[in-house]
Formats: sequence, structure tokens, C-alpha cells
Amino acid sequence: MEHAYPGWLNVVAWAALGLGFACAIYIVADEFRHRQMMWIMYLVWPITALYMGPFAVVAYRRSLARMKSAMGADAMKIEHRAGEKP
Repeated sequence: MEHAYPGWLNVVAWAALGLGFACAIYIVADEFRHRQMMWIMYLVWPITALYMGPFAVVAYRRSLARMKSAMGADAMKIEHRAGEKP
């Protein structure tokens, strides 16, 4: 039976699906090591990776770096306050 689309498009579609799932698995595994600030982000990032693929991984890594720097700044403020004399 002939298809209305070229055969190479089937290969590209399967490759895109595989890459999306691989990126989602990578993000889920990384979420076990790095806690998210909001619980919903545990769902948002892997779902985004399914349709964005490597672009979602780049965005996830950038947001993780921003989150780490923000948490580090907050932790430093708390440490400084704890070290102050009342």
C-alpha cells in the first residue's frame, strides 16, 4: 500500500520521538538529583522535553543554573542572619 508521505519522513518522525523520550528520561533522572522549587515542574520539564527535545534540555539546564544561583544567594543571606548577634 502506498503512503501519501515519503518514506524518509517516517524515519525522521521515529527519530524525533526517540530523541524526545530520551530527553524526557534524562530530565527525570536529573530531577532526582536536583530538587525543583515547585512540584509542578517535576511534570512540566519532562512533558516539555517530549515535544521540544534537546531545546528543552538546554532550557532545563539554564533554569537549573539560575535556580541554584538564586538558592545560593538566599542560603547565604540566611547564614549571614544566623551568624549575627541578636
